[in-house]
Amino acid sequence: SVPEVIAQRGRTILMEYIGDGNGPAPMLAEVTLGPEEAPRAFRTVVGDIEGLLRADIIHGDLSPFNVLFWRGETVIIDMPQAVDARLNRHACELLARDVKNVCGYFRQAGIDADPEPIAARMWELYLRARL
Repeated sequence: SVPEVIAQRGRTILMEYIGDGNGPAPMLAEVTLGPEEAPRAFRTVVGDIEGLLRADIIHGDLSPFNVLFWRGETVIIDMPQAVDARLNRHACELLARDVKNVCGYFRQAGIDADPEPIAARMWELYLRARL
């Protein structure tokens, strides 16, 4: 998921605050996921990458530093560098890098996922309009 847009003016977007009165939600990079949390969080982030791609969007700089973990849920942030998958000639490579970064983080949590086939499958489905 992504934070809700509160307001927008030009290229500036005010997003929903993720956290509470004690501070912002931690970045995924700051969290140690348990054995029950890690697989679900991994599936959610990969599903969110697919959801963005379905909307012709590739984050382009996805890493555990711009995914928040709040109340058991992941939230993707920091979207200004996102690209339109239909128009960017490097879209496939950017998607592959995003997936590689996510898989690299989750590897330390015990999730052994090969990023290359995951990204290749997403891209192939996207190109065939079957995502």
